Amino acid sequence: MKCWTLLLLAGLAISGCATTKAMVAAPRGPHAYGYTLSGSNVVFSFRAADYPTVTSGTSNDLFPLSDVRIHRVSVAGEFNRWSTEAMAMVRAGEYWVATRPITEFESSRPFQFKFVINGRFWAEPPPDALNRALAKDGVANLMLQIDKPITP
Repeated sequence: MKCWTLLLLAGLAISGCATTKAMVAAPRGPHAYGYTLSGSNVVFSFRAADYPTVTSGTSNDLFPLSDVRIHRVSVAGEFNRWSTEAMAMVRAGEYWVATRPITEFESSRPFQFKFVINGRFWAEPPPDALNRALAKDGVANLMLQIDKPITP
């Protein structure tokens, strides 16, 4: 039986085996969304229930994420030139995850990022995200901070 453990937001861990469904309690209240630092890695994590709305392509029109059937999720941000394909995530229960070494990121500055659904829908950051930031064009993104983790 193949088993696994993933560290997620706010220090939560989910574990499971191929024959069982992973169970995890979602963090409550304001917290940093979208990633956690684990040892020498950045673990990006996306859970659809945390992101009620998406925008499509370059449109700023909001759509309910519940209307979108999710086939793939990726991470796009300043660190990969907003590529919708460069950082694909894998499904782990109700989460999608991608792990990257911290060394891939310049630790002295924050990076804005978003999750991309099916290559065309951009998940909008939850209003209570402590790491929610506005870009120059007024669009909300999530913020990745390596040297000063965001905590409540």
